[in-house]
Amino acid sequence: MTLEPQDVRLIDGMPTTTPERTIADLVRSGHDLSHVAGVFGDAVRTGQTTTERTRQGLLRVLGESRTQTAWPTILRTAELDPTSIVEHLRRWANSPAQGETADPSAWLPLLTDAGTDSSTDSPAGTSGQDESAASA
Repeated sequence: MTLEPQDVRLIDGMPTTTPERTIADLVRSGHDLSHVAGVFGDAVRTGQTTTERTRQGLLRVLGESRTQTAWPTILRTAELDPTSIVEHLRRWANSPAQGETADPSAWLPLLTDAGTDSSTDSPAGTSGQDESAASA
C-alpha cells in the first residue's frame, strides 16, 4: 500500500508517517494489539492524534471489517473506551486529592479533534514549513 500525502508529516524537516498511519501499519502487519494500544494511548495522551482520527486512519488503511475487529480491543487496552474513561472520572471524583489533579474536562479532547492543533497535521509539503519551524 502506498503512502498518501495525508499519511506524512514533517518533523524537524524529516518526513515521517502520521501516528494514525503508523498505528494502522502496525495492525496491518500483525503486531500484538496490546503493543498497538500502547502506541495509540501514548499518541492520544500526548496530543499527537485523537481517537476519531485514528479510527478513520484504520478504516482507510485496513477497511471496515478489519477495523471493526481490532478497534474495540485497541480502545479497551489503551483505557480510552467509554467505560474506562467513566471509571477514570469516577476515581478522580472520589479521590481525596482531586483538587490537585487535572480537571476531568481534560479527557474530552482525547475523544474528539477539538483538542488538537490542526496546524501540525498538514501533510508534508502543504503548509510551507515543518513542525519545528512552526513551533519556533
